[in-house]
Amino acid sequence: MSNKYDEIIFREAREGDVRYCFELECDSYPADEAASFKNMKMRQAEASPYFRVCCIGGDGVEKEEIIGFINSTRCVSFEEESMSHHDPEGSLLAIHSVVIRKDKRRNGYATKMLTDYIHHIARNHANLEKLVLIAKQHLLRFYISCGFKCLGLSNIVHGRDPWFDLDLDLQLMIGEKFWVVDSFAENFGGGNPAAVVLVNPKLMNHDDTWMQIVAQEFNLSETAFIQMYEKDVYSIRFFSPTCEVDLCGHATLAAAAVIFEKRSDSCIEKSQRLLLKANNHDLAIKRANNTYIMKFPWKDTIDVPLLGAKEILIECLLGGLGITKQSIIYLGIGVDNEDVLVEVKECSFEDVGKSGFDLNELCKPDCYTRGVIVCCRNSSKDYDFKSRFFGPKCGIAEDPVTGSAHCLLAPYFGKLLKKKRLIGHQESSRGGIVECELVENQSEAKYVMIKG
Repeated sequence: MSNKYDEIIFREAREGDVRYCFELECDSYPADEAASFKNMKMRQAEASPYFRVCCIGGDGVEKEEIIGFINSTRCVSFEEESMSHHDPEGSLLAIHSVVIRKDKRRNGYATKMLTDYIHHIARNHANLEKLVLIAKQHLLRFYISCGFKCLGLSNIVHGRDPWFDLDLDLQLMIGEKFWVVDSFAENFGGGNPAAVVLVNPKLMNHDDTWMQIVAQEFNLSETAFIQMYEKDVYSIRFFSPTCEVDLCGHATLAAAAVIFEKRSDSCIEKSQRLLLKANNHDLAIKRANNTYIMKFPWKDTIDVPLLGAKEILIECLLGGLGITKQSIIYLGIGVDNEDVLVEVKECSFEDVGKSGFDLNELCKPDCYTRGVIVCCRNSSKDYDFKSRFFGPKCGIAEDPVTGSAHCLLAPYFGKLLKKKRLIGHQESSRGGIVECELVENQSEAKYVMIKG
């Protein structure tokens, strides 16, 4: 025997649905409380993601049949004036009508419709903080059973009877969510996988220890932890399985993809721009034709500064990766001392790590804090340079594709090749292409645009 709810359909209201929804509204509310047809049209036209209908269909019905609806508008405050119009950037969602056709009432349809509505809004509209509404006393039990909290008598006057204010905290419903995204992938299973965890600060205290444990559980080269800061701004932190890192390109790209495709809201959709605030960097990101363009810091390469450190480094490169002194064209370090950059002859590049890696050997030099970039110029026209990245000091044997390494690679090869736009190929077992553009202007610092 089929359940009576099996054939329920919840969907966004269409323009052609408004007239019938208005008839249901008038049949459900007193004349001094029912919304006007003009207001109903406005809500569908201006706030369509929040106007949803409940339909039934199946063997006994020729086509889907609307039996109820819920409509809402965004507002900045729980006040009558703010709730009277739609503000696309409001953090509150004011529910105006919850209507079930009279012949379908007291059959559980209203509860199912409102529950579906709440979960749909929580899943798809990340920067909404609360649902708010006013209700008469006889409906308080219904709304409270669906998760709302009664705040007391309302100051809003709407018709003859008193109303009560209610709200529902959407952030408490989100929980911790996570995704795994392949960044810089040329094909399925390529690129560099990163975990992205959406943190909900209202559920628990997410301290550094908790983040490190979660990163160890994922056991990917990087896990990004994101938290909404304001409408189109998120904070982001990066953890390898062993430590926190300052910056990570492929995890930034993965986080941007999650926010745009899974968590975006009206302001992000409109601007197609996003800002991720890392510990020491503000990372501006733009989406264009399903491609993400990230504004990353420009890092110059300098000679290894410490006396005797260069010789120690050369010895460790030989012992750790099999790189001979004769194959090295240039050996330097980033200005922030994070990464070593080693340019080798193209004919020697394929031999790097051929007999395996010795991470302990690579960890010996004190002159850098994160990883070793091995690179060479590329003789073919497909891309400008090839690279590999080894991260012994952050728990990574070899990283599949390292966006942040291109903060060094792009300026280095840009100067060598006298080019502003470069394409790099990271030749790990998974492999990936990183497109870079060097930007220099007088109004702000130099930076590297990384596309993926």
